[in-house]
Amino acid sequence: MRAKVPEKNPNMVLYDGTSDPRHNLSKFQSRMYLAGALDATRCKAFPTTLTKAAQHWFDSASDMLRIDPKLASHKLVVYPGTRPVQQRRQKMNEEQAQVVEE
Repeated sequence: MRAKVPEKNPNMVLYDGTSDPRHNLSKFQSRMYLAGALDATRCKAFPTTLTKAAQHWFDSASDMLRIDPKLASHKLVVYPGTRPVQQRRQKMNEEQAQVVEE
């Protein structure tokens, strides 16, 4: 089963590792939520928002001794015979719409 890609690709400013990573992650999560992206899609899309030092760190995270590879990887269990379910789109209030505009 393939992850469903949102119809609109949220325009994200690439994160280079020089600012607060929590802010970048929060923006990413908000935009993906508003786009109606499934968890599997979020896992695949996150690395595309990184650049420079942040991308290098992400690519080498599995080689780091103190980071459990289970933390940096994701498995999606799909049972044979199950039908895919599309999540309903969430309505946006003004505050959520503002996050999308940033």
